[in-house]
Amino acid sequence: MVPGLLKIKSNPNAQNKAGRTPLHIATEEGCLKCAILLLRFGADPSMLCGNGMTPIHTLSLSGKEGDLDKRNLTILEGILGEVDPSLREKILLLRAEGRLTLLHQAACHGNVPVCRFLVKERPSLARATMVGQVTPLHIAVMELQMGKF
Repeated sequence: MVPGLLKIKSNPNAQNKAGRTPLHIATEEGCLKCAILLLRFGADPSMLCGNGMTPIHTLSLSGKEGDLDKRNLTILEGILGEVDPSLREKILLLRAEGRLTLLHQAACHGNVPVCRFLVKERPSLARATMVGQVTPLHIAVMELQMGKF
């Protein structure tokens, strides 16, 4: 059904009342095929929903369940493996709420698999700063100190 709707020009960037796009829903629900299809039909991975998150940033969250982290990592790897290099770069550099990179967000939520993947993919992300010159390492140390990891 999704391919048919996209072919008849349904808007892949339409937002619901919460500001979520179909790409937000696809990433949150773990539907890699839908996410890739939406991106191919022009879905914007940088669109923010009501809580300031991009669809890709939802993949850096952690359910503290292990399986969710692995699923999100698989989806992130799948999306980055399917998109063209310029969109891949844009996705890696996205900032939620205007400041948090994917790596900042993953460090905030203790999502170790996504952190490792992002640092391996683009080591310079580990040096990226947000407001106040905070790096992902600052966040990880603070979270460790508070007992979140």
